[in-house]
Amino acid sequence: MTNKEKKSMAVKEGLFTLPSAEDRGHLIGSKCRSCGEVFFGRTSFCSYCQGVDMEQIRLSDRGKLYNYTVLRYKPPAPWKGVADPYQAFAAGFIELPEGVRILSIITDCDIEKLTSHMDMEVVVRKYYEDEAGNDVYTYMFRPVTK
Repeated sequence: MTNKEKKSMAVKEGLFTLPSAEDRGHLIGSKCRSCGEVFFGRTSFCSYCQGVDMEQIRLSDRGKLYNYTVLRYKPPAPWKGVADPYQAFAAGFIELPEGVRILSIITDCDIEKLTSHMDMEVVVRKYYEDEAGNDVYTYMFRPVTK
């Protein structure tokens, strides 16, 4: 890289915060003030009641593995930093206490030991380096070990 300063950025804005000295990064949600429905990510309207009075909330850091699959092929473009090409990796839906189910890569585990309903926690970490040399971050879930 030449004179440009390296940046840290989210793989997609509005889904999570980047890690900082005060916070390890967390998921962002939206809650409808009219009906109470909760959504993953920032949204400006409620797809349940069509209300527009939304508030941004912090979603829980822990949830349960609702269901999952093990993929044994080259990861698609949005998941290009997951593993070496053609190495098996897991992806699944994590159900948070707020009632939201989030599709996520599952990391830091033996994929043969995954089970539905196991406790999971979110991690926000560097995913890959883009063409400009910037660090691109994403969220993933891993089994709770404590």
